[in-house]
Amino acid sequence: MSDGQHKSFFNGRFRHSVDKAGRVSIPAKWWRDRKGESFMVVSWPLDAPKCLKVLPPELYEKILDGLGGGQLTNDADAIFVRVLGGNSEIQEIDESGRMVLRPDLCESVGIKGEAVLLGCIKYFEVWNQKSLHAELPASLKAATESAKQKGI
Repeated sequence: MSDGQHKSFFNGRFRHSVDKAGRVSIPAKWWRDRKGESFMVVSWPLDAPKCLKVLPPELYEKILDGLGGGQLTNDADAIFVRVLGGNSEIQEIDESGRMVLRPDLCESVGIKGEAVLLGCIKYFEVWNQKSLHAELPASLKAATESAKQKGI
């Protein structure tokens, strides 16, 4: 990171149970250097949710800063803020490494009893196993094409 601080990457794929209180364990390597930080949990995409994106402060603060005062004067920004605000929450990881997922957000993406946590480098996603499995072929194809365009 440019400010000299190192934050962990979110990488790997992990299957964890979701208890009746909506708590899911977060891999220790993802949170050990982020104790006390708040994360934005948002169902994504907003118009047809497939997963929960979990954004660390440095990402969700950029989103909020980018809005400026526009949500007060611009109808499109006001709609975005309304939908984002209603489909997200701010959560912390507890001292046991668990995060509570709001029931309606879990329901919107089919998470019940078990979830797959998927690292996305700067953030992570929480998926229903079957939904992720169905999404993977298209994702792999798109990722391969993106890598080619970037010369990787």
